[in-house]
This record gives sequence, C-alpha cells and structure tokens, in this order.
Amino acid sequence: MDESARTRFLILLEQRAARYLSHDQLEAIPLLMRLDVQFRPHGKRAKARAVAVAAEEAGRLEELVDQLRELRPRVRWPAATCGRPE
Repeated sequence: MDESARTRFLILLEQRAARYLSHDQLEAIPLLMRLDVQFRPHGKRAKARAVAVAAEEAGRLEELVDQLRELRPRVRWPAATCGRPE
C-alpha cells in the first residue's frame, strides 16, 4: 500500500469507526486486541485515530478491521490489504 492509499485507508477507517461505534466500544477494542493505546483525547474521532494508529504500528490492521466487522457487520469497512473500500 503506497503512502497516499495508506493515508486514505486510515482516514476512512477513523471516520467510520467514530461514526458507528460508541466511546465504550472504541475503548474496548484495544483491550480485546491487547493493543497499547493511550487515550489522551476524549473525542470519538481522536479515539478512533489512536486505535487505528496502534493497530498499524503493531502490524494488525486486518485484525482491527475484522473486529470492526464483528461489531458492525452492516458498515462497509475499508479493506486493510488494499486501502480502498470493498
């Protein structure tokens, strides 16, 4: 995935996670995935960004997308492998 596709993917993931998940769900995902996420900001968009960045740094974006699909199966989550919506 090139840098622009990666950026588009992360922005789309962040936007949809913030829109469709609650604060509690955004805080639970890192616990379920055992990701180290420091939630300094309190907004949903900032929490979603922190989760996406932590998953990317851990090399676990596909697993994050799988978790999101389990929580909200009707949402069209982006595909982690190509950086574009399915």
